[in-house]
Amino acid sequence: MGLFHFPRMTRQFASFVWAAKAVAAYYKDRLTHGRDTKIKLGAALVAPLAETAFELGIPVFTQCELISIERDEIGHVVAAVVQTPEGEQRISTSAGVVLSAGGYPQDAERRAATVPHVQAGLPHYSMAPESSTGGGIRIAEQAGAKFVNSNSDAASWAPVSLIPQPDGSTRPFPHLFMDRAKPGVIAVGHDGQRFTNEAVSYHDFVQNMVVKLREEKRQSAWLVCDHAALRRYGLGAVPCAPGRIGRYIRSGYLKTGATAVELAKATGIDPVGLAQTIQNFNQHAVTGEDPAFGKGSTPYQTALGDPDHSPNQCVKPLEGRLYAVEVFSGDIGTTMGLDITAQGEVRDCAGQVIPGLYAVGNDANSLMSGSYPGAGITLGPALTFGYLVGRRAARV
Repeated sequence: MGLFHFPRMTRQFASFVWAAKAVAAYYKDRLTHGRDTKIKLGAALVAPLAETAFELGIPVFTQCELISIERDEIGHVVAAVVQTPEGEQRISTSAGVVLSAGGYPQDAERRAATVPHVQAGLPHYSMAPESSTGGGIRIAEQAGAKFVNSNSDAASWAPVSLIPQPDGSTRPFPHLFMDRAKPGVIAVGHDGQRFTNEAVSYHDFVQNMVVKLREEKRQSAWLVCDHAALRRYGLGAVPCAPGRIGRYIRSGYLKTGATAVELAKATGIDPVGLAQTIQNFNQHAVTGEDPAFGKGSTPYQTALGDPDHSPNQCVKPLEGRLYAVEVFSGDIGTTMGLDITAQGEVRDCAGQVIPGLYAVGNDANSLMSGSYPGAGITLGPALTFGYLVGRRAARV
């Protein structure tokens, strides 16, 4: 609901009321509890699982790192050695060890070995937790497990921009749903030319962007919009109205120019190419058409557009002052992982099950073999295999 109401709160009274209530509830929670207490998104998935564990008295340990897995003389997994805040501990098991450590998106070495565009020298940024360094997979391999590296794609891709931080570092921001598909937004390379339908999925967008970057021998592309689109929808981390944009311009995150030539000067984009691209795009956008790439031509795309804009919810001319945000290749999680059976049992390099070793989530190889048919495609298999593995390990 927030994705619907917040961008409309300055234009529609019902959305203003909804947004005001949501903000008031948030600050009330912060004052009363020190944090937001709403159970939504990922928390809505995890919370009931955690509640069940608490009710059953299942111990939960945090800030623990898996060090190794022990197998007995006949090959069964019998223990896990973990580093805890109190020191190293050995945890014996008769049921087995389940690996669910989030894959390897923050493992720079394996990422370089499995991602062709990283091998080619393109920068890459992951939105996954910094703790997802592939430790579970590495330790399983040490115990003889097979890592599958033959998927079509090593990760679920997402374009990201880099937000400057006060300490001089940057923080990646994902461009998933809120900006690319909106009317008045296009994506261009440094030559000023569009290279894709901006409204396709974030996974497909990066695939197309990487082709463009390798052709241009560049490391980034740009999302470009006009003032009306910026204030109506925002762009990346830049908020829509009534949010302020000045600090994003001052930090260099958001570039701007009164004309295409001025914006090109601020970004390093070819001015002739950008001006020509906008002119060509606008010629057809007046009637809601995009013959070059078909933006807004599917229900998926129009669902991410602006339902209040017609005739095409994803297309309108770029007019007046222009803005741009630089975008890079990124991901929201890896797809390559440990080879498993239909019961979640980990196989070794000879195809034999390692007794007592299981993998779920992104530590297990993707059922989609690297393709990305839709948002949440990792969640269903993770829940299903979590259930199957639990029953298998408990011999239910």
